[in-house]
Order: sequence, then structure tokens, then C-alpha cells
Amino acid sequence: MRGRKNVVGAALFVAGLALPLEAWGQSYSTPVGCDGCINWWYYVDHGEAVDYNCGDATYPEHRGSDYSLQGGNNAIDNGNEIIAAAPGVVTIALDGSFDRCTSCGGDGCGVNTPGGGFANYVVIDHGTHSTTYGHMRNGSVAVSEGDSVECGQVLGHIGSAGCSSGAHLHFQPQLAGGDYQTILDPYEGDCSPTLESLWGEQGPYRDVPGATCSEMPPECPENTSEIWTCTVEGTARRRCIDGTDSTEECEFGCTMKSEGEDDECALPPDADGDGSRADTDCNDSDAQIHPAAIEQCGDGVDQDCSGADSLCEPAEPGTGGTPGAGGRGGVGSSGGAPTGNGGIPGAGGVPGAGGVPGSGGAAASGEKDGAEEESGCSCSAAPGKGGPEVPWCLLALGAPLVARRFRRFWQLGRSVSALD
Repeated sequence: MRGRKNVVGAALFVAGLALPLEAWGQSYSTPVGCDGCINWWYYVDHGEAVDYNCGDATYPEHRGSDYSLQGGNNAIDNGNEIIAAAPGVVTIALDGSFDRCTSCGGDGCGVNTPGGGFANYVVIDHGTHSTTYGHMRNGSVAVSEGDSVECGQVLGHIGSAGCSSGAHLHFQPQLAGGDYQTILDPYEGDCSPTLESLWGEQGPYRDVPGATCSEMPPECPENTSEIWTCTVEGTARRRCIDGTDSTEECEFGCTMKSEGEDDECALPPDADGDGSRADTDCNDSDAQIHPAAIEQCGDGVDQDCSGADSLCEPAEPGTGGTPGAGGRGGVGSSGGAPTGNGGIPGAGGVPGAGGVPGSGGAAASGEKDGAEEESGCSCSAAPGKGGPEVPWCLLALGAPLVARRFRRFWQLGRSVSALD
């Protein structure tokens, strides 16, 4: 029987009929909503009236799976539900034809109805393929063209409209946009070209498939692209990849790029002209404030947009100056000229006053032994070793006066000596 599957399948089905489940990313659930209402099945004919299981539950050139209603036409008014086996979008929804046909012909029956041989029927697009639900009860179609439906949603009721000999549901998957020759048999079996069942739970032969709805792969809306594209308003850009539709607002407008390139959101303006865009400049109205500005510490202004004004670093203490050299002592005056007979002896020379020590320097009279006072004017240097403090600044101030007095006495002495 395996060999027969290959020969028969190749003769009657195109390659698309062997479409694996992964190609469309979902599986079918049962299309019948009533429990225990189906009592017979007619499957897709794979040649010589052979069904997917190599059985005879089919008839020549049958291109779908039929689920016959228990009780036939007499059970139509019970409202036996037909439900969507997978999510999708309704592309055809026809209603209004007679629904008690007993053959493929006669008044209101056959293929000459507005809906052809299916008469009252619904087609749902699933993206890569579509599914037809045919022969519905008149007035029961519950969806309209353009409706999005979920798996398990009621589409209508089982009837016997169009080319039908009794109440049943005709369930027919086929490739999207394909014709009658691209019909898919959802069942996997020894005599079916389908490599993997399209049912979530196929179930046993001559039984209803299990109710196992799966999610439909997301689809991108029309007029969307995989690259970012500015919206008509120019205030945002949009793209859609694998059904994920994304929109990004552009606060400063959208800039269109070359064909095939992503359109871009415009960069924020630089209002104050300092070279920093508004999205990085913490104050775009002041050209002195921007991320590249030099921070001025302690002025209460955050010039470099770091988030806070920098504190000024405390000044390091100054080092002490080099001590000045001690002042040099003055040279004593020479003694007066010897007196004449009875003359006044010349006054002895007054020793020169010691020089004023340099700032912070040690006194000339001795080595510095202690620290100078830190505030005010210090007129006394640190005493030398073992010596008393000397008021050097006072001596320095008085030295000129003493010198002038000495010269006057010396000159007077010379005058008296001359008189003698």
C-alpha cells in the first residue's frame, strides 16, 4: 500500500498537497460543533475511490472531507453548528439558497445556485491557504466578508444546499489563491500525499477530529513594510515584521530616506546654537550651558549639564618664607682728633646699630631659638642662646637720630679744637 500511495498521489495531486504543517504554522481543530451528530464520513478521493487510509469512505473525484448529519435532512432544523477549524479572515459568505436538496439537481439545487455547488457557504483565508465550509442551512450563515474569526467560532449550521444529496458539512482546505487542483487533504495516511496531518488531533479513522485550536500566525496589515516608513502625517514611522506591527513617534518629525532605507525620526533642534541638540542640552535656551561647557565651581549654575554645580576645592596651605638674613651691625665712628693743649677730648665713636632682621629672619645677635609671633608687628626677634630679647625695630628706628646727634657733637668738638 505504501507503493500505491506514491503512485496514486503523484497522479492526482500537485506538490502543494504535500505541504507540511510547519509551512503554515498552525493546525486544524474539529469543524463540527455538535456532539455525536455525525454518523458517516466521505474523505478526499486519491484515485479509484480510495481515501487517505486506503479505504473506501469516499467517491470518485471527491475533493473534500464530508461529515454527514445523523438523521439527514430531518435533523437540519436542530441547528447543528459548523465552527471555524482555525482563525482567519472571511473572504466569502453566501446565504439564501434552498437547503433541503436530495440530489445534485432539481429546483433550487445543483451547481446553478448563486453559490454554485456549495450554495450557502463560507471561505476563510488563513494566509498560506484557505478553507471552504459548504452546503450550509439557509439563513444560518453567521459571519460576513471581512470578518476576523477565531478558532471555534460559529460560522453557521449544517444543511443540504446546492449539489448535495443529504445534510452534511463539506470541509475543503486548499492553497491560498489556488484552484480546484490545489486542494489539500488534511489527513495523513498510507494513501495520502500529506506528509504530516494538518489536524491538531486527527483522531481515528471514521471519527471527528479533536477540538484543539491553535493560534493563527500574525499577519502584517496592508500597506506596511519591513523597513521603517514615515506615516502620511510625518509625525511617526512604522514597520511590520513577521506580523509584529510597530509604530515609533517622531517628536520632531520624520525624515524620508532613499528607496530601501529606513526612514528616520528627525533629530532634536539646537535652539541656542551652542552645538548641543535639545535632547542632550540641559538648557537649550542658554548658549553658556551645555555638556561641553567648562564648569564654574561654586556659582550655583550647572554649566556642563552634569546634574549639579561643582563645589570649589579648598586652597592648600602656603609654605613659610625663607628666613631673612640678619641685619649687619653699623661701623663705629672713629674717635675724635686728639685735643690740643687743654682741648676737649674727642667723643668716642658710637657703635653702629644692628641691622633690622629680614622678614621671618633670625636676629643678628644670635641664633633663632623660637618661633616669631604670628600676628601683628613683632619688634623683637627671638633671643639668642641664653640672651634677653632685643627690641631691634626700635633700635633701627632710633639709629639715624643717634647718628645725627653724634655728628653734631663731633663737628662741635672740631670747632672748639680749632679755636684753641
